[in-house]
Amino acid sequence: MKNSKKFVLFINPKARNGTSTQELRFIDNLLYKNEIEHVIETSKYLGHAKELLSDAKYKDHNFLIIGGDGTLNNFIQNWELFGDRILGIIPVGSGNDFSKNLNYTKNLDYDLRKLIKSINDESIIEVNTGDIEVWEQGESESRIFQFINSLGIGFDAKVAFLNNTQKVLPGILNYILSVLKAVKSLSSFNASLKIDNNKIDAEAILITVGNGKTSGGGFFLTPKALINDDLFDFTIIKPVSKLRLLKELPKALINTLEKVPEVSFYTGTNLELILDKPVYIHADGEILSEKCNKLNVAINKRKIKVYN
Repeated sequence: MKNSKKFVLFINPKARNGTSTQELRFIDNLLYKNEIEHVIETSKYLGHAKELLSDAKYKDHNFLIIGGDGTLNNFIQNWELFGDRILGIIPVGSGNDFSKNLNYTKNLDYDLRKLIKSINDESIIEVNTGDIEVWEQGESESRIFQFINSLGIGFDAKVAFLNNTQKVLPGILNYILSVLKAVKSLSSFNASLKIDNNKIDAEAILITVGNGKTSGGGFFLTPKALINDDLFDFTIIKPVSKLRLLKELPKALINTLEKVPEVSFYTGTNLELILDKPVYIHADGEILSEKCNKLNVAINKRKIKVYN
């Protein structure tokens, strides 16, 4: 599939608060001008990505995704259908955290020309993804998910929930507003972690598993993470007062979170986590559960090919 010059251009019309379709004509025209053969598919329902990946007429097509981390996550849930396909990212979502690891910007013209050059040069990076097994309070059976950029447990997942369900401002501004709302109901939880062979008992307000460096549209919660190093980065933030959290959290925006003494960093390939009470969890900004009390995370043994 590496040499395939046929593409499915998949757009999420709900990305960036429903404004992503305004960019479609520009993207479509620039791809044609550069002789990138493509067909446009618009996301119509949950599971549409899986349907397209399974469609025989697209078996020799790579996929270019117009959207943000949530749209990309929709594809990652179906990684077993990728075969040798390559994904291209056109970041027009609200956060676009994964694309930052590929040095994309907020300039669509620059980003699209960068992608076109990567296609023509066959510049490809193989990136890690993570397998998540989730247990919920009151449920005996687990559920399985995947993520490509970040997994959040506790406070940042509550923020993601508010950000997804109460959109009143664009991009990072809505995320910051959601942070302020989540601070009002700030609470801690006790966690028993096993990162590879390292056992940790901690009281925390937030645990983040990072494949990429940022989440929430630019918060450096796992600042040393690399998307292709076969490792996850783990960040644990211990309880702080609401005022202290508001004072220190902006350091994550300027990548100085390491200066906060209540923050601990680890690396590993596997996580086993037991919580003393149900909490919110998210994967790539998409809420997986509002009452998770146990989960396991592991590096997916197979990497995903992405245009670099």
